[in-house]
Amino acid sequence: MNLAEKFLSEIAEIMEFLSIYNAKPKISPKILVTSSLIIVFLVAFSKTLYFVLATLAYMMLLIIILKVNAKVITKVIVLALFLSIIPAVPLIISKTGYISGLNDLGTQVTFIGVKAFITFVLRVIVSSGIFVVPIAYFGWSKLLAYLEYWKPFNSVVSILKILVTTIPKTLRHMLSLLVAREARIFNNDLSRSWKTLSSVVGDVLLACNSFSKELILGINARTFGKDKVLTKTANNNLVVLNIIVLIATAILITLYVMVEIFGTT
Repeated sequence: MNLAEKFLSEIAEIMEFLSIYNAKPKISPKILVTSSLIIVFLVAFSKTLYFVLATLAYMMLLIIILKVNAKVITKVIVLALFLSIIPAVPLIISKTGYISGLNDLGTQVTFIGVKAFITFVLRVIVSSGIFVVPIAYFGWSKLLAYLEYWKPFNSVVSILKILVTTIPKTLRHMLSLLVAREARIFNNDLSRSWKTLSSVVGDVLLACNSFSKELILGINARTFGKDKVLTKTANNNLVVLNIIVLIATAILITLYVMVEIFGTT
C-alpha cells in the first residue's frame, strides 16, 4: 500500500471514530463546545509562546480528565503538524519573527525566527487538538445536535450530518478502487499509471451521489420526511466538570488579555 492509500485509510479511520456517539457524557456539550470554540479563537490570534503553552497544558488535562482516545487526537495533531511545518519553514530565517516581505528574510537561522516557527506550529497543533477533543468525546452527531439549537445554522448542520456520514464510506470506496486499479497496472510508466489511477475521480463522484441519495432516503424513512435527524441528549452531566471547564476557560481568557493585550509575562 503506497503513501496515498495509507493517508486515505487513516483519514477514514479518524472520521469513523469521530462519528461514534457518546450516549452518557460527563460534561455538558454546550459548555465544552462553547469553551473550545472560544479557546480556538484565542489561540488563532495569539502571538506569544506563553499563552500557547498554557493552552497546550489545558488540552492535555482535558484529554486525561475526559479519557478521550489519545490515539485519534495524536493522529489529528500529527496531520496538523505536517501541514503547518511546510509554510512555517521560512520563519526560521526571519529577522523579525514574521514575514511581510523579502526584507524580513535573512540567510542564517535566528533565535527570534526559531521562536516564531515554534509558536506558529504549536498554535496550529493546539487549535486542532482543542477543536477535535469535544468531537472525539461527544461524537459528530451530538455535536451537530448542539449546533442545531442555533437556528441560523440549521441548514448547514443538515448538510454537515450528511457529509460526516458519507465521507468515511466514500474514502473506503476510493481506497478499494485505487487498490483494484493499481493491481491491474503491469507497466511502471508514470504517465500511464497516472491516467489509470485518475479515472477513479469519476467513479468516486458517482459513488458520492449514490451514497448521498441512500442516506437521504434512509433519513426520510426514519423521520417521516423531516430533513434533520432528531438527536436526544441525556442530562447526566457532572456539575463539577462543568464548573472546572468554565473556570479554566475564564483563566485562559484572563491570561490572554494579560499576555497578548497588556504584554504582562
